[in-house]
Amino acid sequence: SDVYKRQDIDTKEELKYAEELVKKSLIKDGDGIISKNVNRKISMRITKHLLKFDFLTPNVLTIVSFLIGIFSSALFMLKSFIFAGLMAQFCSILDGCDGEIARLKNLKSKFGGILDAYLDRIADFLIIFGIFLAYGIDTISSIAFLIALLGCIMPSYIYHLSGIRSDLFGRDVRLFIVFIGGILATLNKEFLLYTLLFIGIYMNVGAISFLLQARKKG
Repeated sequence: SDVYKRQDIDTKEELKYAEELVKKSLIKDGDGIISKNVNRKISMRITKHLLKFDFLTPNVLTIVSFLIGIFSSALFMLKSFIFAGLMAQFCSILDGCDGEIARLKNLKSKFGGILDAYLDRIADFLIIFGIFLAYGIDTISSIAFLIALLGCIMPSYIYHLSGIRSDLFGRDVRLFIVFIGGILATLNKEFLLYTLLFIGIYMNVGAISFLLQARKKG
């Protein structure tokens, strides 16, 4: 990367400084609160080991993250809630690795960004659907599922239309809520319903706040 080209490394101190420069270059302005404080600390460690494998392109990692999201959904359906939640969080962490690889290897592309967004939405839908089926289909869970699904779509949709976003309403936060919900569901299945309701209400509140900000801007 350009960071490595510009920084001469002759001592351990310079190496440490160069590594800090690289870390800073990998943090995006649009990172959510969970990405900044949790995910990046793990994903950058993973990326460091993945860099040696040439076949692991950003698009390959995007697909791997997507498959892990599908695995999380399947685990919810199988009522393996702790592992389902862990896989949802791992999906979120690995979702940062594709961008890190893209920036470090200078492999960023418009198609890669579109593919990432497309597969992220499908994975989110499947995870929410898995939680829905694991809880059971009734009137309240169906309503919770629908508003949770809207909560997975609307903040991103409004952001792409308006450019307005917040680090409190991103995908990293949604999947972290799923992670916590999966753990709590081992205590009581009702937490699956609460997870859907919380994601739906919380994320749609975020979407409405983006709309209000857009209105102020005219």
